[in-house]
Amino acid sequence: MNLVVVCGPVASGKTTYVSREYSRPGVLILSCDSYFLDRGDLSESARARVNYDEPDALDASRLCEDVQKLMARQPVDVPVYDFVSHTVVGVRRITPEISHNTLVVEGHLAGLILRDLFQPRVGETLWMPRWRACIYVDTDESVCFERRLRRDPVVRGWTPDDVVEQHLVHTRPARYKYVEPQKTFATEIVVVAAS
Repeated sequence: MNLVVVCGPVASGKTTYVSREYSRPGVLILSCDSYFLDRGDLSESARARVNYDEPDALDASRLCEDVQKLMARQPVDVPVYDFVSHTVVGVRRITPEISHNTLVVEGHLAGLILRDLFQPRVGETLWMPRWRACIYVDTDESVCFERRLRRDPVVRGWTPDDVVEQHLVHTRPARYKYVEPQKTFATEIVVVAAS
């Protein structure tokens, strides 16, 4: 099975790009958004202070395990994450079929998390499973911010003030610290215009 990794800034258009380019028979799509850690053990105010833009906010080991299983055509139970409560509210089973020849993994830190598993290393044989492509969806920061202002109050139940604070305190610094460096190992950079 081929692995395609799609990464880029929050609200850059990754999900839209994946839907447009890869929603077809033979392709499994896995979103890293399903792998945010369950914060049910924290108070509501403590959950609101968690930095969800940091790599530690994701269950990276489970994501890597699930990707490896899917690549081996084994079923996985993917968490169902609720962005309003910041908790895992269930699971959904993904069962690869013989006809599936591509796995697309999409998320703002997907390249960073999966790079060590799937990038070729010196001395390894070429038959080892590796990504076919790592696509970085590049969108201007102001466009991403405007999209979040429209999306997050509707989808995540945040107030506009919550979105502004999240952007300034967490999202913007993480973009430059973790997200943009993924460009250096991307096999393709797709520039998305404002919409």
